[in-house]
Amino acid sequence: MIYATWAVDPHPDEVLHIPSRDRTIRLHIYNGSRSTRPSPVPINVCDGRFTLRALGIDDEFCRSIAQTGYTVVDAKYRLAPEHPFPAAFDDIEDVVKWVRTQPTRFDQMHISLFGFSAGGNLVLAVASSSLLFSTGKENEGSHSTLLSPSIHPRICRNRPQRRSKWLIEVDTRDPRLSPSYADPARFPKNMLIITTEEDPFTIEGEELAEKVRMVGGHNIICHRMEGCMHGWDKEAKRGSKE
Repeated sequence: MIYATWAVDPHPDEVLHIPSRDRTIRLHIYNGSRSTRPSPVPINVCDGRFTLRALGIDDEFCRSIAQTGYTVVDAKYRLAPEHPFPAAFDDIEDVVKWVRTQPTRFDQMHISLFGFSAGGNLVLAVASSSLLFSTGKENEGSHSTLLSPSIHPRICRNRPQRRSKWLIEVDTRDPRLSPSYADPARFPKNMLIITTEEDPFTIEGEELAEKVRMVGGHNIICHRMEGCMHGWDKEAKRGSKE
């Protein structure tokens, strides 16, 4: 095992282990409204560069969303290189499946996917390639929110990932890995993509937003955070510009 871990101390309201094929998946639940009616549910997929243990790094973000009355599901996924593609995709797909089996707890017409960086890649991949989000009535209430998403893993400019491509043999044009190759018509009707000025992934994120917008029938907001770098939400000091 060569995993690294971010130093986090999350405080979810519940910790669940849901069944998933031949294993279980750990979830952190942040309860929102105390209403007995089903709650809208954002499923959050954290960053982690596909290799770092990072569940809980979005604790503050998840708690702030829960304060709006939504019940937030923060999902863990398997990490490379021990669990190469498509393990992480399968895990997030299984989390969505589980949410869809809980109609008394979660509003099935208001399921959202949130993702930061590598998590944004997984959100885009599941939202566009999973049969759970096929076009039609079942998908009308689904939404995606991406913050500094890594959309095209083939773009690894002088990064360690580039030197480790030998670890797996995979078609990098598979839309489950590189969502930029997905049919733009298959993305959720409502999407928010947030990019940052000083980020190597900014252009690809904005290009994808425009590609989906050109198809028509989508409500897309793409906003660039000027003067900010990748991961600004995790590394900023309170009171600073970022």
